[in-house]
Amino acid sequence: LNSAAASGVPLMGRFEALTGANSFIGVWKYTATKGIPEGELVFLKNGDVELRSAEDSATVIGVGAVPWKYVSPEGTDTM
Repeated sequence: LNSAAASGVPLMGRFEALTGANSFIGVWKYTATKGIPEGELVFLKNGDVELRSAEDSATVIGVGAVPWKYVSPEGTDTM
């Protein structure tokens, strides 16, 4: 894909780079010095966020109390 983009072929659909709030959707590595030491933060498109076990991603350790929100530099852009 990098060679295609370098050649000037536009990346569209599933190959297009994610921007704004969509760039946060997915699984992120979580580490901390207190409490739960590590895991995966999963930002869902519906605004929910889950903390999953590092050993077993099917195990949900915690969920967000309020929906996550993305604010772009240009203004509010929420899911």
